[in-house]
Amino acid sequence: MTSAERAEVVTPERTPAITHRARAMLRAVQAGRAELTASCEPDLRVDGLHCSDQATSHDLARAGLIRAAGPALPGSWVRAELTPAGLAALARPLEGYPTRRLSVVPPLPNESAA
Repeated sequence: MTSAERAEVVTPERTPAITHRARAMLRAVQAGRAELTASCEPDLRVDGLHCSDQATSHDLARAGLIRAAGPALPGSWVRAELTPAGLAALARPLEGYPTRRLSVVPPLPNESAA
């Protein structure tokens, strides 16, 4: 099964939970700063530097969240892109972290007016 076919199978409800690091990697792909090797276990580099967590890049590719943007020769580098499932994963809040709400802090009383 190709990564494109896996992207069709992975729905937002079935997308695996992602870590902060995986989320950062997805954001780099979304920003157009990432490349993948054309292989069955694609390696990732961001801004021309090899990603230190290749296990996570393999997981993201296997889950169908990222893919090569086009055809490439085996072993060559190609621009990475998010799949629809990858976009859905980025849109979901992190599990275990409540959605933050901004609170309005009232200003301190003006002490110089006294």
